[in-house]
Amino acid sequence: MAADVAGDEAKIVRGRLLQWEAGERPLAPLSAAQQDTLFVLMEAAAQQLLPPELVEAEVKAEEKTPEDEDSDDGGLVLNFRRVARGTERLETGLEALAWIGAAEGQLGSQRAAPFRNYRGQLEERRRECGLLLDRLATALAQLDLLQGQFASVSGKTSALHELSEQLMADQGRLGALEAALEHRLRPFLEVDALTFQLNSPTLTVNSENFAQLLDRLDEATDYLEQHENFKESRAYLSRCAALRARAIALARAFLLQALAGAASGAAEAAQSSQSATPEGNSFALFYGRFQAVIPRVRSVISLLETRRRRGGAGSSEYAALLAQAQQHLVGLRESLLGPSVRSSVVELLRAHKSDHCGLVRSACAFLVHLSRDEHQLFSQFFDEPNAPALTSYLEVLCNSLYDELRPLIIHINHLETLAELCSILRLEMLEEHVQANPEPLAAFGKLAWQLLQDVQERLVFRAHLYLKSDIEQYKAAPGDLSYPEKLEMMESIALSLQQKGAGAAETMTPCSRTGSSPADLHGMWYPTVRRTIACLSRLYRCVDRAIFQGLSQEALSACVLSVQVASTAIAANKTPIDAELFQVKHLLILREQIAPFQVDFTVRETSFDFSQVKTAAAGLWSSSGRMFSLGTSNGLLELIVAGVTPHVKENVRDSRKEVDRQLKTACEALISNATQHLAQPIMNLLTEIRVWQEGGGQPSELSKQEWARPARLADIVSSTLRQVKSNLPGLQRSLQLYLANRETEFILFRPIKNNVVGAFVALQQSLAAGGFSSDQLLEIGSPSPEQVSVLLSLATLATPQTPNTPSTSTPQEAQ
Repeated sequence: MAADVAGDEAKIVRGRLLQWEAGERPLAPLSAAQQDTLFVLMEAAAQQLLPPELVEAEVKAEEKTPEDEDSDDGGLVLNFRRVARGTERLETGLEALAWIGAAEGQLGSQRAAPFRNYRGQLEERRRECGLLLDRLATALAQLDLLQGQFASVSGKTSALHELSEQLMADQGRLGALEAALEHRLRPFLEVDALTFQLNSPTLTVNSENFAQLLDRLDEATDYLEQHENFKESRAYLSRCAALRARAIALARAFLLQALAGAASGAAEAAQSSQSATPEGNSFALFYGRFQAVIPRVRSVISLLETRRRRGGAGSSEYAALLAQAQQHLVGLRESLLGPSVRSSVVELLRAHKSDHCGLVRSACAFLVHLSRDEHQLFSQFFDEPNAPALTSYLEVLCNSLYDELRPLIIHINHLETLAELCSILRLEMLEEHVQANPEPLAAFGKLAWQLLQDVQERLVFRAHLYLKSDIEQYKAAPGDLSYPEKLEMMESIALSLQQKGAGAAETMTPCSRTGSSPADLHGMWYPTVRRTIACLSRLYRCVDRAIFQGLSQEALSACVLSVQVASTAIAANKTPIDAELFQVKHLLILREQIAPFQVDFTVRETSFDFSQVKTAAAGLWSSSGRMFSLGTSNGLLELIVAGVTPHVKENVRDSRKEVDRQLKTACEALISNATQHLAQPIMNLLTEIRVWQEGGGQPSELSKQEWARPARLADIVSSTLRQVKSNLPGLQRSLQLYLANRETEFILFRPIKNNVVGAFVALQQSLAAGGFSSDQLLEIGSPSPEQVSVLLSLATLATPQTPNTPSTSTPQEAQ
């Protein structure tokens, strides 16, 4: 195939060479001069001498045989070289054709050489393939023989394999049957083995073998309960129950013996120490002996607690054993500590015979410490720190203190002591200790709560008696009603102290927030006000909100009533203004002091209205003649139809509003009395004019009345102005002395001033409408409202002021 490609390429080359000098459209046409030059060169080249090595090579090439030339690929090339060098000449056309025929023969021979060689190779390959086919035929014959032998062996092997698999399946089935039988028989065999082990005299309860024995017993019992259909299950379950009872009996004996040994050792150590106080050595021995037993019994108790939590067979028996052990432990502890606790309480009573607060604080602290220690010891034995047995035991220890303290509490009469006891029990014990340790101090919390309830009950009872005797039924002494002398005396003392030094002045700083007046000193308050505030302050944090609301209603009502009674007594001995100022001042103090109490002073009171019952009974009595009549006018029937049940009424009382209401009434009375004190003549004149007008008098005929002569009216006006000038400083002085607060004084004095100015305005209006001439009006000389206001302002500025501290409490109702 490569030779064909080479021949085609040679033909193409020859064709292109021939086209170089073709007659028509040559590829490289030459001019005549070029052709001449080319011929000259060809001639020169033909005559050129060759080098010696080329001559020898050429001779050797010429000496080759035709066979060598045929076999040499370059034979055709040598012929062309001979022609080119001129060694071989072609003289005639026949020679040229013969030469060309020889060249073509050589060229054909050279082209066929590869095919001849490839043919030889194919014949060699055919011979090899024949040999290979002979060998394959032999191999196929041998494979057929092997296939027959393999089929025979494979059949025999499959049969053997099937037989082996059958044998293995039989072996596995028999093994599974053996394992199942062994598994089902194991619990029965375990029962027999456990019976022997539990009856062994060398078995110890606190050993690892005992724990494993219980595990095996539980497993056997669970299995037998799950397979009650087995023939011997019920019998073996009975044996398991008996073995469990035997194990529980052993554990019970071990636990009770260990605890009893610890108790006896602690009792002997306590007797030898001869100390039974909370700080004595016996208390340390009590705990030390029991703590020494804990490592021995703790493992057994853990086994029992684990089986009780897990449930299943025997859990109730384990729970009963644990409860018995807990009860036995607390019983031993009570027998050991009970006498010591009681003797300690008695010793505390003896040590704090006159100090009830110190007694309660010390006794409660002792019980708190004891409860924590007992709870900690019990928790080291059991995982149930809130067991009923422990709670009952601690309650017994706490009740020993309660039995001793309650008789003392119900005989305490002092409110201060009862209030302090409430604070100790509520704040120090319940909130500080019990809330921080709710589990260890649960029993003590019940004791503290019971004591607190008893103290609060006693406190409420004593507060009722106190309010009844010292406030509601209080009889004022002459010194309590010596107003304003008491205030003037205290003011003079304060001024003398201020003159001595500034340091002493600070000592006399008022205790109240109402100012620096002598009335603001806590000791200068009216006794019922002081006692009411002190009582409510003690009760506020000691009793419940509902109880405090009821007590505050009762206390404030009694206090307001006592202030009214004292004001009436002062009015009888002094002036109404002093009485009203006394009442206003103390009501302001009362309202200010109850403001910090964050409670609702509203109380609902239920009452029965028997008015309809009374009316029905009266109607029945009036119709007694028709009481047994057979008609529709029967009196009894009318009574039943009308209804004889009383109506239930619910009244809401707000003590804070009652104080405000009474304060408003007192302020209004003070304003009215102060107005009369400053402008009584003109107020009386206005009253006469109003009465005359109500009697039918015409306003225009006022000037014609005898009692309204200009001279008389002028005298009334002038006397009123003189009275204002003379009485206003005293009134200002009283306001300063009682109230000691510029804001409060201004609030109260403003309506007084308005009333005085309003009186002159009313007089001026009556005179303008009364038919008076201008000369008569000039004679009367009634001042204008501006003049009266200036007069009152000048009189106020002329009044000496006492330094004071403004108050935060003002009678807003007086506005």
